[in-house]
Formats: sequence, C-alpha cells, structure tokens
Amino acid sequence: MAPVEVETIPYDIMAPVKNLKVVDKAFELPLVTSAYTEIVSLASPLTPYVENTVTTITPMVEGGYNAIKTKVEENVMPHLPEGTAEALQSKMNGAVAHLTVAVEKVD
Repeated sequence: MAPVEVETIPYDIMAPVKNLKVVDKAFELPLVTSAYTEIVSLASPLTPYVENTVTTITPMVEGGYNAIKTKVEENVMPHLPEGTAEALQSKMNGAVAHLTVAVEKVD
C-alpha cells in the first residue's frame, strides 16, 4: 500500500480535546490518517442529526442535573457529618491534580 500524503488534518472535531504531541505523532502515520479520513467521511452524513439531538437534549439534561443537585443540597447535605463536603472536595481536587499530571506526562 502506497503512503498517503495529507496536507492538513481537520482538527475541528477534536477541538475540545487538548492536542497532545502523541496525537500529532499518530497523525503522521499514513494508517491513522487514512482511518481518520474514512471515519470522518462515514460519519459526516450523521453529524447534523447528532448535533441537533445534542442541542435538543442538553437543556433537558442540565435541568435534570440542576434539579438533582438542588434536592441533594437541600435534603442530603444537612444530614452529613460536619466536614464531609470539604473532605470530598479535597479528595476530588487531589484526583484532578493527579489526572492533570498524568496527562502531562503522557504528552
């Protein structure tokens, strides 16, 4: 199979994702570039339907999330032992820091 030369790779789909050096190196491989191009061409007819669905569903999901969050804050949080919310927030911040460091090391 002859190598495929691609001038540019459309990163618009990957825009929300942090571009890692690993991704850039992978796209230098003809197999990865070819597979990506095929997937994009196969998925392109569905893209408007997916975008429309996401646009329609997002407000409903956000409303449901906010309702659940409000109920938990009103009914569950007052019954938790003192300092539990702060401890959970501290653990979550630590996990985010570990993940950030891990992602930076992968790059």
